[in-house]
Amino acid sequence: MVELTYLAIIIIFSVYLYINDKNKLKVAGVGFGKVTFSLTPYVLGIILIASIIQVCIPKEIIVSLLGKDSGLIAPILAAVFGSVFEGPTIIAFVLGASLLVSGASIAAVGAFISSFSMVGLVAIPLEKKELGITFTVVRFVITLSASILIGYLIGVII
Repeated sequence: MVELTYLAIIIIFSVYLYINDKNKLKVAGVGFGKVTFSLTPYVLGIILIASIIQVCIPKEIIVSLLGKDSGLIAPILAAVFGSVFEGPTIIAFVLGASLLVSGASIAAVGAFISSFSMVGLVAIPLEKKELGITFTVVRFVITLSASILIGYLIGVII
């Protein structure tokens, strides 16, 4: 249903722009093309990673490390795992869904998505260079801790 709503909004705005300002429609189309082109490698790569997770990592391992019975360790492990990745947040949802299907707890998935979105371990060298070691360490500790807390809270609420 959400997809149909988005499609309807796109059609309405496209028709409006076509009637009133074809140049803006062209600019919007070019912008859409650029964003689509730039996101395609991420999307394809993440779909591949999600498929590999589901096929190569036995469900039993994911359940034992990230499942409901893993207790407090699951969100911690998931947050650490999520901190390694970096990219558009929408990609985190695809990977999170893959983990959920493979037996991870909702708390672990919440921590993973939050960490993926906030921590960004791969950017630390650049962050350290541009903003300094103190800022980098403080931000890393706060965002990783917040990701774990978010995972726990999601697990309690849902």
